[in-house]
Amino acid sequence: MYRADSSRTRIAFFRGLFVFLQSLAVGLLLFSFWLPYDISYNFYSYVLGVSVGISVVYACLRPRLSWEWSQSRPFLPMVLLYLLMWLSVLYSMDKVEAVRRCWYCLSLLLYPVIFVGMGRDFFSVKRCRLWAVVFVASCFVEILCRTGLSVYCFCTVPELEPYRQVGFVAALNEFLGFQNIYLSWAGYKLVMHTTFEAMVLNFAFALVAMSWIRKDSILRRKGLRLGALFFEFLSALTLLSSNSKTGQVIFGCTLLILFFQAFKYKRYRLVIGAGALLCSFLIVLLPYAGKGLTSRMTRSLEVFESFFSKPQEEVVSDGSTLPRIYCWQVAARMIRERPLAGYGMGFYSDFNKKFAEIYGDYGKVYSDSHNQFLNTMLSNGLLGLALFLWLWVCMIRLAWQEKKVLGWIWLLSVFGLCMVDTFFNSLVFLFYLCAGYGLLSLKR
Repeated sequence: MYRADSSRTRIAFFRGLFVFLQSLAVGLLLFSFWLPYDISYNFYSYVLGVSVGISVVYACLRPRLSWEWSQSRPFLPMVLLYLLMWLSVLYSMDKVEAVRRCWYCLSLLLYPVIFVGMGRDFFSVKRCRLWAVVFVASCFVEILCRTGLSVYCFCTVPELEPYRQVGFVAALNEFLGFQNIYLSWAGYKLVMHTTFEAMVLNFAFALVAMSWIRKDSILRRKGLRLGALFFEFLSALTLLSSNSKTGQVIFGCTLLILFFQAFKYKRYRLVIGAGALLCSFLIVLLPYAGKGLTSRMTRSLEVFESFFSKPQEEVVSDGSTLPRIYCWQVAARMIRERPLAGYGMGFYSDFNKKFAEIYGDYGKVYSDSHNQFLNTMLSNGLLGLALFLWLWVCMIRLAWQEKKVLGWIWLLSVFGLCMVDTFFNSLVFLFYLCAGYGLLSLKR
């Protein structure tokens, strides 16, 4: 009897230890969203591997009854899609590239393993709240750092001097309209306001906003309330001036969802206050930066209009929308030629050749379709698309069952990124996909 009690005590001790280590690992993954590009990939790989190892050991220390099919079933389409990727190596023209891409996508299987054995006791309210604070704090640090870089570039980049001579407003609008270009001229490879960074900041904004709406106990402290309000102000300003058009659209949709949630919880004073603050915000901001905020949308509309009404040599190019349209068109033609099996995971060389064949006069900007649905069909054909759509059905079903507004906002962001970029080419992108998916799939 004593030995049995002693054994249970040791198991309980080690389970508690692994819960602490896994909490630390997940916190590091959340905080390291914003590490420099050349550091983040290595760091993510190491922390991801450690986190997977901890999860496996933790699951082994749990009773067998905790292994439920319902927790692993939502990840089945990911597993099958990854196996199909390896199968496509057999018919890829560039087998070396195909194998490299398959190894690169190994995180499709690793990220879900983080949630093995986890259940209600692991994701306690206190622990989830701590992770939320770490996540929001990392976004806050990112905003401050990148804002500092932007201000420095705005004040020092020589190319902006003609606009400064015209006036502050002209220089500000020019900078907001071409942030990526001016920051790259200043020598910064990591440019803020890509679609992925915008959707992460958008989720952090929604996370804090829902805490206000639900009257979360963490915001009862005056200091945290002021910090949360300051974060919402800065993140809203960042998202409105984002260099990502998709990010701006997602943020607009998120604001509508949050206003409906505030009415649902009968937070009428909050709705009036937030609405007045937003209106004041826009009244002050638009006269100074209105053109800079809307110029990207305006240029995109001009691109679409000229693409369908003018000869190819007269089409307006904005360096973002037009190359995507060309890539989508090339991908559609390639899919019509090989719809069933696709071109395998080494399709990138096939895509580049086809792009050069159709748009030889246009400089190469992207090496794939920049759309996850099209990319999946290019690599794995109709079967790959069916598995990817199955994954979407699972995600929508989980978001519907959980009835959590943050799940829908997360899903909206994932869809937005899939339409203009690709998930299966970045450890960081996949973490955003799998973290939300894993949390929704757990049996609560």
